[in-house]
Amino acid sequence: MNSRFPSIELPKVPLVLDASVVINLLGTGIAESVLRNLSVPVFMADDAYREVRRHPIPGEDLSIALGNLTSAGLIELITMSTAARTIFHELTADDLAPIIHDGHRI
Repeated sequence: MNSRFPSIELPKVPLVLDASVVINLLGTGIAESVLRNLSVPVFMADDAYREVRRHPIPGEDLSIALGNLTSAGLIELITMSTAARTIFHELTADDLAPIIHDGHRI
């Protein structure tokens, strides 16, 4: 790699965003610009979409901003297969809370 920033030389592969990434992306205030400049397809599972729509901070409503990104084609919603959903639930099960968590103290 010739760049000081090797990540920019990675192949252009699609990105799959989870709810926490989208919440942080929306928090930048420039989510649309960021996604447009990625120049790669961006996917989000419909489960994660619903999670963002019920944002955990009282009084926050991210559904309009999120809807704008999907209607502009910057994020494509996908539905997980049964097998993928099973793996997802295994990875996010409550019994894994002591091992994998969202950054909050447990």
